[in-house]
This record gives sequence, structure tokens and C-alpha cells, in this order.
Amino acid sequence: MITDEIIENTKHRNDRFSKEIIKSKMDSSNYKCELSGLPVSEGHLAGDHWIPKEGGGESNIDNCIILNKILNEKRT
Repeated sequence: MITDEIIENTKHRNDRFSKEIIKSKMDSSNYKCELSGLPVSEGHLAGDHWIPKEGGGESNIDNCIILNKILNEKRT
């Protein structure tokens, strides 16, 4: 299942988002990158912290963003 793959590939595994948060964000983003609009068919998607944990960001739904994995890696 796509959502399970995304949960397993989400970046910060030691403080990751819950499965419920990832599923909810994937549904609301229509399985597309929230910045580029690229669908899951155009590359892997990942849930990441919009405000990094190092900057005080929390692992809650308001701080979760679904990103194309390539874009996500360039963002860090």
C-alpha cells in the first residue's frame, strides 16, 4: 500500500508522524507533493516537518507536509 511505504520512508523515524497523520495528510493532498503538485507516480512521497524539529517543530498534523522525496532531500 502506498501510504505504508510513505510511512516507512518518512525521514525522522525516531520522532516520526503517526500513521494517522500521514494517512490524513496524504488524503488531503490527494497523494501529491504539497509544494510541487507532483503525484506519487512521479516519484516517492514523504512526510516531513515543515518547521524542523531542530527549530522547535513538533510531530503534529499542523507541522506535517507531504513532499516529493527528491524535493525533500534538496530542502534539507
